[in-house]
Amino acid sequence: MSMKKRIVLLMLIYIALAVGGNIASVYFGVPVAIVAAVFVAYACLAAFSETKSILFPLNKIIHIIDNTARYDLTHDTTYNLIKSRKDEIGAAANSLSSMRGSLRKIVELIAESSHSITQNASSVEEMTEQLKSRISQTAATTQELSSSMEETAATAQEINATAHEIETAVSSIAVRAGDGAAAASDAVLRADKLKLEAENASRNADDIYTNKKQHVKLAIEQSRKVSQIEMLAQAILQITEQTNLLALNAAIEAARAGDAGRGFAVVADEIRKLAEQSSKTASTIKDIVKPVTSSVENLAESSGELLEFIDKEVNEDYKKLINTAVQYSEDANMFNGMMTEFSATAQQLKSSISGIAAAIHQVSETSNKGVEGISDINEKADTIEQNIKGVKENTEISIESAVKLNELIGKFKL
Repeated sequence: MSMKKRIVLLMLIYIALAVGGNIASVYFGVPVAIVAAVFVAYACLAAFSETKSILFPLNKIIHIIDNTARYDLTHDTTYNLIKSRKDEIGAAANSLSSMRGSLRKIVELIAESSHSITQNASSVEEMTEQLKSRISQTAATTQELSSSMEETAATAQEINATAHEIETAVSSIAVRAGDGAAAASDAVLRADKLKLEAENASRNADDIYTNKKQHVKLAIEQSRKVSQIEMLAQAILQITEQTNLLALNAAIEAARAGDAGRGFAVVADEIRKLAEQSSKTASTIKDIVKPVTSSVENLAESSGELLEFIDKEVNEDYKKLINTAVQYSEDANMFNGMMTEFSATAQQLKSSISGIAAAIHQVSETSNKGVEGISDINEKADTIEQNIKGVKENTEISIESAVKLNELIGKFKL
């Protein structure tokens, strides 16, 4: 029964008692004092009973509210009797019970969330430390890489400058080789006038020349490698020495021939001067590059054998003027071919060096761009590191908040 209904019922009882007392006093002669005493006694008894039925559950509810204020949300079995009431107190008890149940669920949910936040924050903090360490390592590595690329760029520039020097020297050799080829062509024209008188000796020399020509070509092809420039210079020195020897022999035989050999003496002197100039240029190349001699051993050996054979044949065949002319013609032809091939080789070598210089220049530019890119990476890595510090600070704040929240939740009794 609700509180309102109970109060109305009590009032009706009081009214009934009052009316009954008046009737008893009027009709039955019962003293008013007795009627009043009975009325007061009943009223006190009813008031006491009603007050007790109200105060007991109220005190229990107040006790539960105090426990709630002290973070005690444990369930009390005596609380079930109050909730079973059908009046306002029972409704209040049920509402309070629902509120405490909701609080328990909220506290449990907060506890679980706080635990998850703490774990996640710890994981984030650990990951940020690892990320910070890796960023630092990356920054150090990129710094080392930047230094290495700067050194590479500087080295490439030095190599490029050296390649230009070599290119200049090779150009000079190519020009002089062209001059030598022209001089040899003049000598061939003069020697051809006497060639008809020396067919037999010419045939013998031509056979030797044909047999050795392939070796000379192969050796010259090997000398086209850029890394074997100094060996090419060595071959040039050997050729110039042999040419000087040929020129000397030609001069000797020309002197023996008298007036008929004056033209050959002039040509031999020009060839000797050209050989001396080529020797100086080849020596300059040797000063620029490091000595590498193994790749032209075949050229030196083949040329030496050929020149040695020619020298021996010249000594034997130059007993007669006709044999001297034939041998001189062959020597001039050979020298012309060598100078022509050497000129072509020098041009090809110049082109190769130009290509290498361009490639090295490209490497230098690429290295410089790489240094710029690495510098940009370092700047971004610094920015990331600063952001990581901010994340770490926020994570530490989250952990502190979660700890405080756990301490607060720990005060609740579930």
